[in-house]
Amino acid sequence: MTKKQLINSNIVVKTIIKKKPIIMIVLFLLLVGLLSVVVYFFKQHKIVSPLLKTKTQAATEDIKTIVTKVGALYELPKGEEPTLATVTDKRKLIDQAFFARAENGDKMLIYTNAKKIILYRPSINKIIEVAPINIAEPQKPSPTSVSMVKVAIYNGTKKNGYGSETAAKLKSAINNIDIVQTANTKKDYDKNLVIDFTGKLSNDVQNIITQLGSGEVAASAEGEIKPDADILVILGK
Repeated sequence: MTKKQLINSNIVVKTIIKKKPIIMIVLFLLLVGLLSVVVYFFKQHKIVSPLLKTKTQAATEDIKTIVTKVGALYELPKGEEPTLATVTDKRKLIDQAFFARAENGDKMLIYTNAKKIILYRPSINKIIEVAPINIAEPQKPSPTSVSMVKVAIYNGTKKNGYGSETAAKLKSAINNIDIVQTANTKKDYDKNLVIDFTGKLSNDVQNIITQLGSGEVAASAEGEIKPDADILVILGK
């Protein structure tokens, strides 16, 4: 190390030594400020916490007091703690029959499970009104019932298994049909025929023809055994 470097090092060390008390003072002041903040919030917590507990206890004791007084005048529902409410502005309730004789300061005991509300006046220790609470329960949507259409399929071709094959195709494509019978016809047919025995299922008939790719609406199938079905499908070539 040269003489010049040594001199510079000494200067730096002396500067740090001179500044060290200042740094210590700054750190001390920051620590004091932090402690002051902690002490302040601790004192505030000690002041507020008892007040919150007092208010909660007071509300609980108020409910118990009202329940005891009302219970001496009227048989209250068992196994349920009521909700306590106070009438603060009777003018806003004047259009409701239950509050027709209400006064500011009256207490209400509301029993949700028992569906009952009691209006009590502490100033004269009297029950003013008792009424049921009409709580409308949400209605469950009724399941929509699909009207199934009974369909019979007769194979009017020489193709083996054509009736079962077509039955599976229609069943997968149309969700409201029930294939009740598959059989062979007594004679061959050149085209598809669809017969509606009810006379009321034109939409279903057209839907079946669409799935078959072609077909005609017929009034009857002469010579064929009538199936126990709503619709008969005769498959042609």
